[in-house]
Amino acid sequence: MNLANFLMMAPKGGEQGDFTSSMIMFGLIGLIFYFFMIRPQQKKIKQHQTMVEALKKSDQIILNSGIHGKVIEVQKHSLIIQSHESKLKVDKSSVAKVLNT
Repeated sequence: MNLANFLMMAPKGGEQGDFTSSMIMFGLIGLIFYFFMIRPQQKKIKQHQTMVEALKKSDQIILNSGIHGKVIEVQKHSLIIQSHESKLKVDKSSVAKVLNT
């Protein structure tokens, strides 16, 4: 099928009902997109921020990189953690999970 045949099959414009129904359909798609994609992501981000703000000294954590450690100091935007014999300074946002809550 070429473009000319496709355009000839298209319904003729000029009817107000077609525009209104199209707008309603786009609105419904937007609502579905919001409730299934955007809202759950916002809730997940909020939960992570709450978890990071609640970190305190001696919490056992796992970082996104898979490193397990114990928090020995909490700073404004970072943490000092101890993993075995090493001390690491990591960004708070890299915390994936708190093991003891």
